[in-house]
Amino acid sequence: MNRERSLTTIVVDEIDSDSWAIGGKQIHPKNDFVSFVNIKVSAGTTNSTEMAAMMQETKNLMSNILGNHIAENYFIIDELNPSAWGFDGISMTQRSKLEIS
Repeated sequence: MNRERSLTTIVVDEIDSDSWAIGGKQIHPKNDFVSFVNIKVSAGTTNSTEMAAMMQETKNLMSNILGNHIAENYFIIDELNPSAWGFDGISMTQRSKLEIS
């Protein structure tokens, strides 16, 4: 997805099926799987075409992992202020400046 692999982090959180319903109907984990993906990127680094591709590729990945599952796949892409997040004590704004120099 045109991201630096060494800087990409994936976190998978299992959600208890008792905590999830669609259309007022509880999900039954033996029969149904729902993909819920939250992607975080620095604001201004990804355009709408890239975001659509991220969602499609992630859906394909989740389908390969989970096998056949119901059609509901939820995606949220949060565009974060690069000054408000980072890693190893360095904001993404600072990182960008370091990469340029």
